[in-house]
Amino acid sequence: MRIENLQNENRKYAKSIGNFHVLEYVQDASVSPMNAMNEYFMSKMNVRRRQVVIDIDKDHSAVIQAGAMQWMGGNVQATSGVKGIGDFLGKALKGAVTKETAVKPEYVGKGCLVLEPTNAGIGL
Repeated sequence: MRIENLQNENRKYAKSIGNFHVLEYVQDASVSPMNAMNEYFMSKMNVRRRQVVIDIDKDHSAVIQAGAMQWMGGNVQATSGVKGIGDFLGKALKGAVTKETAVKPEYVGKGCLVLEPTNAGIGL
């Protein structure tokens, strides 16, 4: 499943690698009066909002940071990604050292994930 209407005159794919795509907003239509001035000057400096789109199919799954997903389309299920008690303990130990969450959601199935938009750089 591929959603074809993600690109339009206001947003386009800036870069794609495999099943990962960076959707870049040429013009952001979600500006509120509270942040309109910041958004105006960011557009003048060519700082554009971007978000990652991940295609999921039988050959590709995705593990993302908890809370990073905005929406998903298709037949996609979230799993814990934990293969057993030993795997959980290993992830918990690694998470304690790196200060990251021990269990990150893994998405499997057929469809796509769209992550939260950001003004930060996305390195693909």
